[in-house]
Amino acid sequence: MKYSTFSLDYSVIQSGLFDDGTNLRDVRYYFGSSAGMATNTNPVSGSAAWRGVMVGGQVSPDSIVGDVVRGDATLIFDFTNVDMDVFFTNIRDLNNREASPVYPNMTWKNLPVSNGRFGENLADPSIEGRFYGPNHEEAGGIFERNQIVGAFGATR
Repeated sequence: MKYSTFSLDYSVIQSGLFDDGTNLRDVRYYFGSSAGMATNTNPVSGSAAWRGVMVGGQVSPDSIVGDVVRGDATLIFDFTNVDMDVFFTNIRDLNNREASPVYPNMTWKNLPVSNGRFGENLADPSIEGRFYGPNHEEAGGIFERNQIVGAFGATR
């Protein structure tokens, strides 16, 4: 990608130990990031689809981390309603793509778009994204859904 980048990162907070009643353990988690040359404007013409990839890591409420997954990302902008649909499909375990089952698709529909940003911030599912590049050539963001936390990036 020329105008943006996205990543999935893994962290262990060793100074953040907690007692679950039986033993102490480290807090482990995944987090997604997305950054770049943001437009802060909405597209006004041209094609309205971006295609790319999503990456994510499984998480659980008790801080156990699981598989890293990857899938296809498709974003479709509606010029009339000024909203975005986001689709993550073909999601598979990145370490064992051939033997792993396909994870359920993730879909967000009619996300509001304003000042080059789109999304909805709910506890789960949540997604936040924005357009990158002088002509909205790229889009990317972060998400959390179905105990998967991650990031995505796509080109127009």
